[in-house]
Amino acid sequence: MKAWMIVFSMVALLGMTTLADAKGNGKKDHGVRGTIATVNANNNTFTMTVGKKNATQTITVNCTNATITIDGSASAFASLASGQKVTVIGTQNGDTIAATAITEKTPKKKNKNA
Repeated sequence: MKAWMIVFSMVALLGMTTLADAKGNGKKDHGVRGTIATVNANNNTFTMTVGKKNATQTITVNCTNATITIDGSASAFASLASGQKVTVIGTQNGDTIAATAITEKTPKKKNKNA
């Protein structure tokens, strides 16, 4: 009986946590994929479109702490450009994500002769 109570309590707690983070507010390691739309080098931010409805997401980048990787190599904020498809990991607060990691990987072209 105690085991079921523990399991039930854990499930209920997990459910409440999921509801509290439904918007991702303050959620660490929040991930999002999309296409960079605009880059603002003056304040180290960029916007990207995500999802089927192309919703706009604002990303802030602390260039001292964030890891930026392009095609497997360490890179800098200046390397980010409109049109790049990226994955961003960070902490979300409302419509903004404070990025801790940004990864862009150019898809390999398929060999038509293979």
